[in-house]
Amino acid sequence: MKKKLTLPLLLIAILGLGFLIANLALNYFLSEERLRVMLIEPAEAQLGRKVDIDSINVSLFSGITIDKIAIHGKEPGEKFLSIDAFRLTYQLIPLLQKRLVITEILIDQPTINLTRNAMGVFNFADLSLESKNIEPENLPPEEQAIEPLPLTLVFDKITVNNANLTFTDQTGELPEIISSKGDLNLSLALADKPAESTYQGTLNLIVNASYTGYKPVLIMNCDFNQEQTSFKGDLNVEFQRLFFNGRLTNLLTDPDLTLNIQSPSLDLAKLVILNPDSKKDMPAPVGAEPTPAANPSAEDTSRFSAHGQIAIASLQDGKLSLQKLNLSYTFKDRQLALNNINFEIFGGKVTSQLQADVSQPEPDFQGEIKAGKLQMDEAMASLDKPAGYLSGDLAAELVFQGSGRSWPVVRNTLEGDGKFSLVKGGLANSPYSQALATILDIPELNDLTFDELAGSLKISKGKIVLLCNMSSQALDLQSKGSVGLDGALDLPLIIQLSRQNSQHLLEKSKFAGYLADESGRTTLNLKLSGTAGQPRLALDSSGTGQQVKKVLGRKAGEELGRVITKQLGGPGNEQQKGAAEDLSNRLLKQMLDN
Repeated sequence: MKKKLTLPLLLIAILGLGFLIANLALNYFLSEERLRVMLIEPAEAQLGRKVDIDSINVSLFSGITIDKIAIHGKEPGEKFLSIDAFRLTYQLIPLLQKRLVITEILIDQPTINLTRNAMGVFNFADLSLESKNIEPENLPPEEQAIEPLPLTLVFDKITVNNANLTFTDQTGELPEIISSKGDLNLSLALADKPAESTYQGTLNLIVNASYTGYKPVLIMNCDFNQEQTSFKGDLNVEFQRLFFNGRLTNLLTDPDLTLNIQSPSLDLAKLVILNPDSKKDMPAPVGAEPTPAANPSAEDTSRFSAHGQIAIASLQDGKLSLQKLNLSYTFKDRQLALNNINFEIFGGKVTSQLQADVSQPEPDFQGEIKAGKLQMDEAMASLDKPAGYLSGDLAAELVFQGSGRSWPVVRNTLEGDGKFSLVKGGLANSPYSQALATILDIPELNDLTFDELAGSLKISKGKIVLLCNMSSQALDLQSKGSVGLDGALDLPLIIQLSRQNSQHLLEKSKFAGYLADESGRTTLNLKLSGTAGQPRLALDSSGTGQQVKKVLGRKAGEELGRVITKQLGGPGNEQQKGAAEDLSNRLLKQMLDN
């Protein structure tokens, strides 16, 4: 019986002795004094901020718990970072071999308070990320006597619970984060070489912000490892919802981003991107160097690539409304391509594509756009034009190329070729129809309807060269001229009035009789000048003069022919009649040329 009891007692004694030895080793290697020296002094020296730790508890089985960690800010009473509890769970056996194998790091309720003052300086701007070596002789004598921790650190898992972030921007340029809560779970497998280390984890994040009177809410979930990060999220701004998903691969070598965006309805006026006041010049921080302008051709963007799709069922921007917007995009080697762009607007459909080389300070671009069945009355209403200003179904095509980031540069480099057709349209209560009705004194022309207005255009050197024709019951029109991209008009017009309107014009001006052809239709040469917003219409004196000379010559020739024919023998002599007409034409030509 005694032998049977001896073995269990011996095992208990060995286990108790082992527990005692492990506990003594643990308290020696991980004493509170040693941990404080290891944590606080290097942190304060590194950050240049005061660091407080409330308590450090070391337990053989539950691990190491550090309560109430705080990194103070520069201002009195300000806390830059605080952690409610920091807990390490480790393996006991490796500890006896002077290896601290951490199975889990738990960070509970970390809170970061970020601020940006009125001068545009962040409260972390003075923090240094460079390593600082602390010489032992610079430490207090009692801390010099404590040897550093003689352990090899290895850890496996990091968990962050209920992380909080607040941000206040006194300049008003950036959104203020009212509350941000996140949970992080991270598993690590460290290797001797950092590149061979592996990790995987998840991140769940909820952000509530405030910006220019709006309160956007962002919800995002991420799954990541050393190879890729996949994510999905939801951005809600005043009930405008934007869903996104994608992944990021090869972050440290050749970053490649896939980002897809979807939304049932977006109003750009509510989806604020830039604060209108952000363009105001802010004073630079004292001693700060000016920040150079971003160069899109810099080396750090050469390896970045991105691609994805965008689908928005309804996109609003003030009075402008796009429906069923879809497009795909790619960005690689600093080449941007927007493909398969299509959307519905003004009752019609638009398709387009665009390529741009953004490696240059002034990017080169090229593309094409096609539109069909666009209702011009809806387009004019979006521009606050009166009813009937311009109506009809528009179809157009344009191939273009150019370079530049700003409109003044683009305006001078843009080139293009296109064609257009506006059918079953009209002009009413517009400066153009009003000017035509006024100059001809035919009020009915202020409400002009036409069967088709069609033509071609060529864009070059800041101008659009137009060649167009219009046919209607009231008049026919031909034009070949230019419209400047700055709005300047230089459009000669040849207008042929209908017989009815020709008669109206003749009743008011006998001069119009000299402009009528054999069928009784009056042809006018006009000149449209001024600007698109303030057009001016006037008679083209050079064209009208040539036309009057031609009509006068025709009528004079007819009368002269009759006289000569009569003198040469009367209408019965066909041979003499032909000679008379030839003679009259030659005499008339000499008269008109002089």
